[in-house]
Amino acid sequence: MKIKVEMGQYQILKDNPAVLTTGFLGSGLAIGVVDKTHPQGGLCCFVLPYKDLDIEVEDDLVVFSGENLLPLFLEEMEKSGINWSNVKIVVAGGSVYQNNPEFLNLADLNLKITKMMFKRYMIHEDSIIFRTGLNSALEVEVDLEEKAIKIKIDGKEEKL
Repeated sequence: MKIKVEMGQYQILKDNPAVLTTGFLGSGLAIGVVDKTHPQGGLCCFVLPYKDLDIEVEDDLVVFSGENLLPLFLEEMEKSGINWSNVKIVVAGGSVYQNNPEFLNLADLNLKITKMMFKRYMIHEDSIIFRTGLNSALEVEVDLEEKAIKIKIDGKEEKL
């Protein structure tokens, strides 16, 4: 079963052999986490970096920025019993395009926020696989049955 994680949202599953997937990320980022020994993991994705950019779409639906979404995601991962020393973490997206105006440097801002949050939660950068800053269409899947994170770049799949 595939579960799509919308931009500004996250999903965490435990003991469920589903596949979490994003849509096309553009300058947004996806953070995929999968436990190497248990069918447990999560996926979050966002395009807006700062908390003052959160958007309330409906009464019960907020599209969160990275600054608000990442702490929620990381705290919920910890509450689910995840052991950070036993996981694979992938940060992907943040596509950069040739004619990207300076004031739309969302990819750089999103990556900066993400690295700051990992540092705050004492998750070392050397334990994270980064696939960012590409000039390509990109999607991310967290496959809990295979305990793998897959990145689809221009239709080609890279399994991490």
